[in-house]
Amino acid sequence: MTAVEGQHARLTIRQGRIDLSFHQVAGEVIAHVLQDPRLFLDSSTKPESAPTVNVEVSSAVHEDAFRALQKGETDILMGWFDGSHGKYVAPFRDEVIILGDASDSDTSPGPAVYNPYCIWAVPDYVPEAIVPDVESLADSAVVRRMTPEPSSGKYVLQGIGAGAGISNFSKEMIQEYGLEQQGYWFVIPLWHPQYLNGAHNLRALKEPKGLLRPVDDDRIVVRKAFVDSLPQGHRQSLLRVLSRVVLGNNRARFDSWFENGHVDIVERARELSRYVLPGEDIVEPHKLAIPQKNPTPTGAYKAFSVSRSGVVSTSFQLPWKLDVNLAKDSKPTLAAVGSVAKDAIQDSLTISEHEALHAIRIYALNLLAQLRDAADGDLGRIQLLRVDGFVATQQASQINVPRILDAASLLLNHALGPVQGAHARTAVIVHSNPLNVPTMLGATAELRW
Repeated sequence: MTAVEGQHARLTIRQGRIDLSFHQVAGEVIAHVLQDPRLFLDSSTKPESAPTVNVEVSSAVHEDAFRALQKGETDILMGWFDGSHGKYVAPFRDEVIILGDASDSDTSPGPAVYNPYCIWAVPDYVPEAIVPDVESLADSAVVRRMTPEPSSGKYVLQGIGAGAGISNFSKEMIQEYGLEQQGYWFVIPLWHPQYLNGAHNLRALKEPKGLLRPVDDDRIVVRKAFVDSLPQGHRQSLLRVLSRVVLGNNRARFDSWFENGHVDIVERARELSRYVLPGEDIVEPHKLAIPQKNPTPTGAYKAFSVSRSGVVSTSFQLPWKLDVNLAKDSKPTLAAVGSVAKDAIQDSLTISEHEALHAIRIYALNLLAQLRDAADGDLGRIQLLRVDGFVATQQASQINVPRILDAASLLLNHALGPVQGAHARTAVIVHSNPLNVPTMLGATAELRW
């Protein structure tokens, strides 16, 4: 519903939420996005023509929240999970847009807001050797160790609202695992992520029959009638922005908001003595720091690409000299050329292992510059996943290739920290690399938020 007041339009968006804590939290994020003045701004929209948005929030249990959307009492619903709530949407599926869902022709496939999944859990004081999985709950020896509810003398399975997917799944499990006669007061069916997992020490039980369903997608549902009521430009902008909202499940994503991130990483990267290899001389440590400028690609490609889900892939890095004072239009020069040899000849054909160690650190620092730019200037957002190195040598049996790559791995581990810098690695031996460089280094990483 839109009303015009003077020069500015006012738009009221009625947001529905399922009345559970994690739906409410995600709903608050979406409400904040809906009220951001940048929501309807694009290349074709003037700032003064963008409407002021008022969000009206209503909450209800599962069935009622979807029923309100179906009746047109709300415009947008936060909290659709295909595996759990599909049956609630099915009667009016053609009347809504599910953002990012692969089966929806109105939007492009994309990441979910977050990815919930169901678990049955017990407190961590319950021995795993005795209760490792759901099946073990039917064991009479386990049942005898339970405490029945005083008022009924029966065991009670503690759950949440009857309309929740986890409640429906749990009803199946009680039958399939033969628990209909007992149940357990301390077995807690719940979602993850959910605050109880952080507030208490809970251990998820194995569920071999797969009745709890796989990891689900939390997506935003919007009524088509509401979208169609908006001007074309506003319609596209709303769907585009909401499709980008990703909270994710990763605890590190939230922890990283409280870290010093990039500042600390740059400082650590200057401390060469922390990541030299045993028996190696330190070479000009004061000159090794993350460059302020990411080296320009030498061909028709980008230095890095970032997927919609936040996966970063870098182009392979060459040993460009770490010269941050280059003139604007000048090109960097290579710090090392030639393949790696045990006894290097003093020419342009080979370099020694010692020189290769120094060169690959330059690669690693340039790689950090690539990752920094991919993370919009904040290396605190980077979680390194994989490093790939190509080492050129004619003497594969004589060259300690893993040691050469260790020089880069240790630097990256130290610069990013033991958690963010941890990575898988591949070492490949080749006869030559482009531009006759001794090694090439590339990485795959993930943006933590």
